[in-house]
Amino acid sequence: MAKRILIIDDEPLVLEMFAEILSSESNQIITAPTAKTGMQALKSGNYDVVLIDVCLDEHDGFEIAKFARERDANVRVILLSGQGDFAQSEMVKNGQAFFLSKPVSPRVLRDFVEFGEAKLKLAV
Repeated sequence: MAKRILIIDDEPLVLEMFAEILSSESNQIITAPTAKTGMQALKSGNYDVVLIDVCLDEHDGFEIAKFARERDANVRVILLSGQGDFAQSEMVKNGQAFFLSKPVSPRVLRDFVEFGEAKLKLAV
């Protein structure tokens, strides 16, 4: 099922790569290269999935994730970082967001966007 996906990351190559990986599923992809443009996109639209780099310029990814969840409690939030393990953060522990470490394989990224943790739990 096609999804509306917002990708917020300040690394242009990561934005391009994630958009390419996820567009193959007929998803509508919106990219934001800064925290500011990501927040603007969240204010002006509704999304099924929001991928957020934890380490951004003006805001950290947790602030943006919290804002996304306040706007829509059903949005799937996926936090990403190549600079540490944030899997024990409160948002992740409370089930409000998923965490993936960069680099992330295309298959894992697609599965988390499509199914969240459910498919991965079934596979274990």
